[in-house]
Amino acid sequence: MNEADSTICLQDTHANHIRKLPVWFYHIIIFLSAIFFTVSSISAKFAAKAGVGPMMVTFCRFAIGLILISAYILITQSPLKPKRMKYMILRGIFNMLAIGLFYWSVKYTTVTNANLLNMTYPVFVAMLSPLLLGEHLKFRDWFVLALAGVGIYLVINPDFQRVNIGDLIGLACGVAAGFAIITLRLARKEDTTTTVLFIMLLTGTVLSWPAIFSEEFSRYTSKTLWILFLCGASGVFGQFAITLAFKHMTAFAGSISGTSRIILAGLGGFIMLGEVPGWNVVVGAIIIITSIVLLAADKNS
Repeated sequence: MNEADSTICLQDTHANHIRKLPVWFYHIIIFLSAIFFTVSSISAKFAAKAGVGPMMVTFCRFAIGLILISAYILITQSPLKPKRMKYMILRGIFNMLAIGLFYWSVKYTTVTNANLLNMTYPVFVAMLSPLLLGEHLKFRDWFVLALAGVGIYLVINPDFQRVNIGDLIGLACGVAAGFAIITLRLARKEDTTTTVLFIMLLTGTVLSWPAIFSEEFSRYTSKTLWILFLCGASGVFGQFAITLAFKHMTAFAGSISGTSRIILAGLGGFIMLGEVPGWNVVVGAIIIITSIVLLAADKNS
């Protein structure tokens, strides 16, 4: 995800939803989600420095989300009637991979690069759609994908003698998130949002649960626990916020606001961690953001 839970979430059943609030309100909600995701990223960096493993952070993210969605289901008495279980489980697996890879990326590279490369998932959705969804790309789409490739190359900046492993993991996160979105599209053809989210969070919690056995809890302090909770909770709140906003916005409008996450991650990394992006990251970010907006504009037309 990722933060990959968000964009497609879900406009299919809400495409004609009547807005109860002005559209600027939902832009603010997306901006708040970007703040939450930035807090989660920076907290993950501090957690890594405190000796917490990335998969432990991933487990906390899913476990907190599972608790919240379970409480929502109990309070609202929402029925769970899964119909396309295969796709929902695949969705959960790829989403867990995406989020786990994201936190591994944060450990080894900058917060800016991790968020930027994670946000490339719309590019991989477009690349994989012809093979997995039978969707056809126009010449314009291939041009935008090539443009995005240039941006990704600049961010990773390989010189074939040293490549930051965190950047490669971040790129793998974008690919996994792309698969997560595609399986989400397949699952959402028959299943409700609540059902998909519950199965996804349950799958992620179960798969990441073994991570707790590799943790040295004796090294944890009260500060470590607070950082871990902040990281997981802020990630969950960010996801819920962006899911709410996308119910009432077009993909184009939401994608433009969503790119604020890259900017906030850069500012947060600079202020809190002293991370200074090079010119290649800045130029690559501009190119990637432009590509995402162009792809969203095409889907919105």
